[in-house]
Amino acid sequence: MKSALILLFSFFQFSGYAYVINRSESGTIIKWSSSKNINLFLSTSTPDLSSIEVNSIVTDSLGEWSSRVSNPINISVSNDGEVSGRNDIYFQSDNEFFSDPSIVAVTQYIVNSTTSFIQEADIVLNDSAHTFSSNSASTKFLGNVITHELGHLLGMGHSQVISSSMFYELRKGQATISADDDSGIRYLYGSSTLGTISGVVAGGSNATSVFGAHVSAFSLREGKIISAAVSDSDGTFTISNLPLDDTYFIYTEPLNNLSSLPNYYSVSKKDFCDSNKDYKGSFFQRCFGSDRGNPYGIKVNSSNKNINIGTVSIRCGLDVPGDYNRAKGSSYDISLVSEDVNNYYIGSSSVGFFNSRLDGGVIKFDDTEDEYNFDLSLYDLYSSFPGKNLFLEVQVHSQPFFSPLRVVTTLDHDDYITPSVYPNLGGPVPVDSDGNYDLDVKLNIPLFADSSKNIYSLKIAPKNIDQLYSSGVVSDIFSAGRYNYNEERHFYFITTRLVEKVGSEFFGVSEKNYGEITDNKSCLDGSSTYKVTGNIIGTATETLRKSTKKDDSLGLACGSISYMDGNPPGNGPVASLFFVIMFTIFAIKFNSSKFV
Repeated sequence: MKSALILLFSFFQFSGYAYVINRSESGTIIKWSSSKNINLFLSTSTPDLSSIEVNSIVTDSLGEWSSRVSNPINISVSNDGEVSGRNDIYFQSDNEFFSDPSIVAVTQYIVNSTTSFIQEADIVLNDSAHTFSSNSASTKFLGNVITHELGHLLGMGHSQVISSSMFYELRKGQATISADDDSGIRYLYGSSTLGTISGVVAGGSNATSVFGAHVSAFSLREGKIISAAVSDSDGTFTISNLPLDDTYFIYTEPLNNLSSLPNYYSVSKKDFCDSNKDYKGSFFQRCFGSDRGNPYGIKVNSSNKNINIGTVSIRCGLDVPGDYNRAKGSSYDISLVSEDVNNYYIGSSSVGFFNSRLDGGVIKFDDTEDEYNFDLSLYDLYSSFPGKNLFLEVQVHSQPFFSPLRVVTTLDHDDYITPSVYPNLGGPVPVDSDGNYDLDVKLNIPLFADSSKNIYSLKIAPKNIDQLYSSGVVSDIFSAGRYNYNEERHFYFITTRLVEKVGSEFFGVSEKNYGEITDNKSCLDGSSTYKVTGNIIGTATETLRKSTKKDDSLGLACGSISYMDGNPPGNGPVASLFFVIMFTIFAIKFNSSKFV
């Protein structure tokens, strides 16, 4: 006897979380058997696009995933709609099929509840309420939707990494998978020769494990989150598929929007701080007082590929360097040089913040700016690093951590007639390669052979992103659903390192010596941490009932359960169910010319 679990994923367009692997109700991973060919049948009929356009876009989206999956994936154009017993991709113009007109697409599949292997899967696109575009610069580009849904079809859940294709809101650039998506699909179907960072998330004096913490690896070189993971019931996590010869900073935060994730994570909690307050996003740092507010960089390379950092504590507040805090309101001499017996190293990593308050419903900042003094005048860099065109790279990040903050930097030097300001608030908001708004700042500051001239002042001023609402861009900056992330603090992460310019590109030369890894067992936070385990519901075997695709999907709403034989459970356990994961895209405005 064979049983099945039917899951259905809805992609909304009001608003599209570490990669998350889909799990069955018993907690096992859902994927295709390695021995099974994945044969897809495409119906190209839609009033929005030509058959040639649909076929080309779907083929390109499939190519994003297929090279990373060991199973052969084949696609054929059928144009005969949906047929039971096969894997279909088709457009549905019957609005009764969808429980909500804001749903852009649905992925549904049948899973063998004994093996957790996917048996059949469909992607249904809602062209009764939505018009799909062939323009890759449009949010409604069909490729954005198809690539995301194909990820679901292969077993991927929603990601909390905003740059990923599997992010739960519809955004530009989702047609191309990100490093986080790549890590997830390789975890499911492939093997990797790249690096891993693992550990245990915990809190409280007894080091109680934390289930459902989102742990991400932020790349110093790339200036973005590369991969992430979610801690299991015992607090363990492994972030995989990390490119070598890079340095990573670990950022831990609660899972949010639990309704968009597999039911396994639905019981995760975050009220582990005093007075039952939620723990906050925080960087992994060593327990020494001098390391407070200075995130620890983990270097991954061919001789140190798989790194276990031990216990990672949750945090109930924001850690910033003590000397930075004492210098608030004046110039801060940030330490750029670290040394060991034989060498000195150029670089830093620290967290800054701006005090804010609500005034008449509007966020206002009590701090006008932070001023950093970059002083390398005592070091003959060109003798230590001969033959190189040297620069000090400075990166300021807030957006990857959902900090609702836009910063403006002002760089000054004795040789400057006027300071250099970035970004220009009179121009458009900068965009990344995918066309999404990018609030992060990256500067490359030239360094002189005359070391006495290597003194710069950098001022960082806060700007309220809510001031951008009138231009309709805020929802595209963090996502319209940013309020779900419970991040009200206005903080930023600033890093520096020494780089050289070769042609038009910059390459790392020297970075901070972070010292030996020590974990957080001696400085655990979250005094009210309690034990939580994943939501596991038992299943039993039952015969799989044949039905039409339309019957399979009608009448489902968020959280509804449908039993294969049409009967509710009696004295025995639930045999099979429809499991619906929905995500709500709040209002996204489509405007091809957004300027602030």
